[in-house]
Amino acid sequence: MNKKIGILTFHQAANTGALLQAYALHNTISKYQTSEIIDYRSIAFKSNRKKGLIRFAKDTIKFILHPKVESGRIKTNRNYKKFRNSFLNLSPIYFDTDIDQINSRYDSIVCGSDQVWNTNITKNDFHYYLDIVEPQKRKSYAASFGSDDLKNPMISQELSKFNLINVREKERIPQLEKMGFKNCVCCCDPVFLLSKEEWLKITPLRKNQKKYILVYFILDPINSVSFINSISSKYNLDVVFYNAFNSKTLPGKYKNINSTGPLQFLSLLNNAELVITTSFHGLALSLIYNKPFYFEMNPKYEMMNGRIRNLIEHLNIGNREITSKNFEDVNYSNIDWDSINKRMNDYKNSSLEILKKDIE
Repeated sequence: MNKKIGILTFHQAANTGALLQAYALHNTISKYQTSEIIDYRSIAFKSNRKKGLIRFAKDTIKFILHPKVESGRIKTNRNYKKFRNSFLNLSPIYFDTDIDQINSRYDSIVCGSDQVWNTNITKNDFHYYLDIVEPQKRKSYAASFGSDDLKNPMISQELSKFNLINVREKERIPQLEKMGFKNCVCCCDPVFLLSKEEWLKITPLRKNQKKYILVYFILDPINSVSFINSISSKYNLDVVFYNAFNSKTLPGKYKNINSTGPLQFLSLLNNAELVITTSFHGLALSLIYNKPFYFEMNPKYEMMNGRIRNLIEHLNIGNREITSKNFEDVNYSNIDWDSINKRMNDYKNSSLEILKKDIE
């Protein structure tokens, strides 16, 4: 029997990883059931936009002072919207005042992936815990708590209404078990549920050019810039910095490209000779596309590093971490892709089986 599945995630975020994971989960569930992204305009969403004349005045001043940056931001937001409309099957728009109507629209509702359970981001919006959904319809997939310490008693109350608590970071399971939850599993981020071939179907072609390193920073780097200088000089590689937030630039004579949406990012990554990143999804997609990569974790963001540590454990890629000690004798292409792909496929298949069983 075909079911209608609603997906509650961060599809409205102007963030490449957030939108691509939403696309991947929607695309995967649609292979087995009818699925739809719930177009929920949350409290956090509204508070970031509901600024009236004050917001308009500030944006106008920014545009006058930084026209290039602000015009780039406008173009980026336009491309994100175009991606949503082209690749996501969206529900009618819901707000916190009428979100309870999703109960009658869907047979089951999946919350995740991304940091939907991070109350610091959602501003304590427990609709992301499906608090307005009947318990038997509540599902989760690779949901992340991010930096949330889980001390809010409402978290425990709402988690108790899930038959299965499906999280993205393995390190959270012992914490949840101490809270009394034994029905916990850890699954891969949705981007891993799609094959390289499936991702290539939506990846725009790019003209051949000189070989380059794609640099993608979400969290602040420590040693990566020095590492980039060293490896680009050694192998005569250009450096392209994908400016995720249209604000920072990479020091040095490098090409800085402002973000113009997820499709441009996939194209840049697919054609890169090497990827250097502090981003989880930058690392994940490098693995999927089989692109040589290095990553860095900043101890300052330790609570955010758990998802990368999961990949290190599952895929045995710890030797690709940038530290202050590994600048010499670097051979960026020396990667055992057969081993990584096998581990990645096993991780994907085990996660997929859990998801399929949960939405039957």
